Amino acid sequence: MKKDKYSTGQFAQLCHVNKKTLFYYDQIDLFKPAILDENGYRYYTIDQLDDFSRIKALQSVGLSLTEIKEQLYSDTLIEGMQTLYSQKRAVKNKIKQLKQLENLLDQKLSELEHYIKTGVNKVFFAEYIDEYLLVDQQTVQDGFMMNYMTEGHHAGVMLQYDRTSKKLINISKFQGVREEDPYNFVKEKGKYVGIYFEAEDGHVMEGAQQAYQQILAGNYAMEDNIFLQDIAVDFINFANHLPFRLTVRLAEEK
Repeated sequence: MKKDKYSTGQFAQLCHVNKKTLFYYDQIDLFKPAILDENGYRYYTIDQLDDFSRIKALQSVGLSLTEIKEQLYSDTLIEGMQTLYSQKRAVKNKIKQLKQLENLLDQKLSELEHYIKTGVNKVFFAEYIDEYLLVDQQTVQDGFMMNYMTEGHHAGVMLQYDRTSKKLINISKFQGVREEDPYNFVKEKGKYVGIYFEAEDGHVMEGAQQAYQQILAGNYAMEDNIFLQDIAVDFINFANHLPFRLTVRLAEEK
C-alpha cells in the first residue's frame, strides 16, 4: 500500500539521494515538499517522484540547476526544445575539447615513448607532418624561459647555426597553433634528423650546442632552421635533468 506522505529522509531514500539535496532544492525553489504541516515538518508525496525524476534526467544530460529550473517552468514545447538544442551544442563543444585533450595526451605519450626508445645523445631520423607556428619575430639574446602558462602546450625555440662562431644563434620562441589560427611560419613536413639530450635548468643552450655538434658530425645536408623543444616537462617530474629534442629538416635532393 502506498503511503500518503513521506518524510524528507524517506523520500531521499526513495530517490537515492542525500537529505541535504532535498533541503537545498527546497531552498533554491527548485523542488519543494508538497506538504508543510503546522509544526513545520516537510513531507513529499508519491506523485512528486516523477517531478524529481525529471530533474535527475535533465541533470544527466549536463544541465545546471538554474537551467533545469528554467526548463521545468518553460511555457511552451518550443522553449523546452530550445534548451535541449542549446545543451546539445554545449555537449558537442565539450566533445571537441575532450578530443583535443585526447590528441594532446597521445602526442605527449608518443614523444615520451620515442624518447625512451631512442635514448639520449643518439642521432635519429623521423618523418614529421606540417606544423603551423606563431614565431616571435624578436630574437632572444640571452636566457629564456618557457612553460605552459606562458607559451601553451606546444612550444619551443627556433635556432640557426653560425659556422663562423660555431654557435647556435637567432633564438626565436614559437608556439604551435592550429592551421585555422593565425600563424607566420610553417615547419614543413618531411624527413628530419634529430637528437635527444638532457640539460639542467639554465643550461639548455649549452646542451643544445653539444647535441648539435653530434648532428653536424654526420655531415648531413640540412636546412637552416633548427627546432628545440622540451619533452613533456610540464607533465612529468624529471628532477634536475630535463629532456629536450633538437630536430633539423634534411635538405631535399635536387
